[in-house]
Parts: sequence; structure tokens; C-alpha cells
Amino acid sequence: MLLLGYSVEMFLKAGLVKVYRGCSEEMFTRDVQQMYGHKYLKIAEEIAFPFEAGDELYFQLLKTMVHCDARYPVIAESHSTYANRVNKITHDTWDTEKFMALVNLADRIRKHALKIDMDRYTPASVGSWKIDDDGYITTRYGGHLPSRITYCPSSQQIDDKKAECQNMKELYHNLERLFGVTKPDWNTATIICDGKDKTRKLQ
Repeated sequence: MLLLGYSVEMFLKAGLVKVYRGCSEEMFTRDVQQMYGHKYLKIAEEIAFPFEAGDELYFQLLKTMVHCDARYPVIAESHSTYANRVNKITHDTWDTEKFMALVNLADRIRKHALKIDMDRYTPASVGSWKIDDDGYITTRYGGHLPSRITYCPSSQQIDDKKAECQNMKELYHNLERLFGVTKPDWNTATIICDGKDKTRKLQ
């Protein structure tokens, strides 16, 4: 169960890497540590995994297994509490039907992560533009993921007080005019701000 949980996490984060194409490595590392960790359900939603009935419960079960139940001895306040806890873990671990459902989930995640940006019928497009010395705007759409625009204001923009979302929107539209950037549309895409210490989802 522990190895199965780790395999699910590996496949989920393989998809997450593709979500962050064009973004800074510092942002990806920070978000994996602070926002995602072992939050399988959150990562699955971020990579647009197509859920089936029961998947949310299976994600929670695997998270619990990786966090505690499949890694450490049972700790309980009393003998009866200990027995109940052991029985529950044993039931989850040795239930063949549940185990096969989890194996199926892992395989579906693997296939979904594999086809992200690799399907010629749904091609992906990623573009990045540097802003001053240390800022950027990056866009991605297609490839079985929602459209996404990520920006990191430059130090110069922050000093000039031109680092707000509306300022970046205007800059993005200028890029459209200069470089022919037509997708994704700012008004419908997910807008992400790569801050110095924290990532913010603005829409």
C-alpha cells in the first residue's frame, strides 16, 4: 500500500511538472513543498484528472496510508482503541476489491499524466517572455490542461508600483499586439502570480 501510494504521488507530480512549464524552478519547488506535499486530491484537480466515482475517497485513503498507516506502527490511547485502529487498517490493506480499485486508479493517473502535452490531437502551446531582469510572463494552453497565465513581477515593476494584476494584464495585451499572442485569453484563463514568497491564484 505504501509503494502504491508513492507510485500515485509520482504520477501525479509528473503531471504537475507539465502544469508548471515555463514557470521558475523556485516557484515549482516552493509550491510542491508548501501547497501540494501529499495532497493527492489537490494535485489531481490541478492536472485536470478525470475523476470517476469513488476516486476522492481512494485519494484520501492513499494519503492516509503514506502519511501514517502504511509507514508507522499504530499508536493508540487504549487497548480497545488500538484494536479498532488495527482492524480498520487491516481491512483497508487486505481488501482485494479495494486494492484492485487503487491499482486501477494509479494506472489511470499514469495514462493521464503521460498524455499531457503528448497528444497530437490536442497539442500544447507554451510561451514565455522575460520582464526586465528578474520578472516573466508565461502562458500555456492545450495538452489536456486548462489554459493558464503565470506572471512574476520584476523588481523594477514593484519599485515603480506597476506590479498589480491590472498592470500585468495591460502588459500581456501589449505582448499580444507585439508578438501576435492570441491565446490563452486573459479573461478566461487561470491567472497565477508567482510572488517572491508565495504563489497566488487570482482567477
